Amino acid sequence: MTLALALYLKTAFNPGTRGGIITDKQERSDELFKAIRDCHNNWPASIRPRTSKNSERFQLSFVDELNRPLGSLQTYSARSDNLGIGRSWDFTMMSETPFWPDAGATWYALRPALTNRAEAMVGF
Repeated sequence: MTLALALYLKTAFNPGTRGGIITDKQERSDELFKAIRDCHNNWPASIRPRTSKNSERFQLSFVDELNRPLGSLQTYSARSDNLGIGRSWDFTMMSETPFWPDAGATWYALRPALTNRAEAMVGF
C-alpha cells in the first residue's frame, strides 16, 4: 500500500509520468485502486491534483488547469490479457508476484511497456 500511494504522488505531481500497478488478482487490484482514489478524494481541494474523466474503470488521469493531460496511474491484475500492449509506463509496481499465475510470462508481456522508457522503474 505504501508504495502504491507513493507512486500516486509521483504520477500526480510529475507531469508526463505514467504508471501501472499490477497485482495477483482483480480483487486486490480493485482494493489498491480504491485506496488510491480515497486518498486522492480526501486531500484538501487546494492541493488535490486535478483529474479528468476517462473510460478506464481503474485509472486516474491528471490534467492541468486547462485540462491538458499530465499523467495517469492504472491498476491491473496479472491475470489480465495484453498487459504491456499499447502502454508506456515510467514505473510499474508488481504486487504479490509469488501468487501470479505465471510471473515469468507476465513479466515478459510487460516488457514492451517499459522498453522505451530510459529511466523506467519497477518495484516489488
